[in-house]
Amino acid sequence: MKDELPEATTNTHLLGFNYELALPLGNSTTLGATYLRGSADPAKAPGRDGMNVYNLRAFAAPVTALPGLAFEAEYAREHNGKVLDATAWNLEASYEFSSIAWSPRLSYRYAFFQGDDTATSRSESFDPLFLGFYQWGTWFQGEIAGEYFVSNSNLISHQVRLQVAPLPSLGTGLIFYKFLFANPASVIPSGGTASSVTSSDIALEVDWYTDWKINDHFSASFLAAFASPGDGVAQAYGRTSDFWYAMIFAAYTY
Repeated sequence: MKDELPEATTNTHLLGFNYELALPLGNSTTLGATYLRGSADPAKAPGRDGMNVYNLRAFAAPVTALPGLAFEAEYAREHNGKVLDATAWNLEASYEFSSIAWSPRLSYRYAFFQGDDTATSRSESFDPLFLGFYQWGTWFQGEIAGEYFVSNSNLISHQVRLQVAPLPSLGTGLIFYKFLFANPASVIPSGGTASSVTSSDIALEVDWYTDWKINDHFSASFLAAFASPGDGVAQAYGRTSDFWYAMIFAAYTY
């Protein structure tokens, strides 16, 4: 259960189980499966009340001679009778050049989150449920787009990421995104009741980040981001000017 704002309370509860299995294949292989059962206020979140969530995922570094080569895959389905049926999935390939200074790691990820088909009575729009923070570029896709005007629903994202570690206590990287609507016809423009969005182009975004562990207690993160909105955002929200964003975050652990 998540404690929501009073004006947005849906009384959503999730109950389920998770299973992971490590296999002796290649350098590292892990398979995982999760099942969740949802309940909510049917008047505010009918798709969540009685929702079943099925999740399958895998991580593999299958080639012993290439320990830096790794693959990840994940598939999720949300089903709730005649109310909701939606899917999401992603694939990622990465390679870490451990023999090179700073151990650069280059990766590409494709992610798909289904959008609603307005021709059916049932919703096909994937519900992102409750996002958390794992690392840069995972749950929140894009420090501008992912936090301000897109969610993990009706979305296709292409991500290219380069990260390096100049020091054991210092990591930095660049993340490039191309965001697209999975189904632009289901996007409701600001102030509108029917979609006039014909372009799937959401935005192109570039994020730079640095994480610095100063000592055993203090850490700091620095971020700068740029996003250029596409025709889909111009049609839906009237935004044509570029976005700029910067952040400094400091933490003390005790």
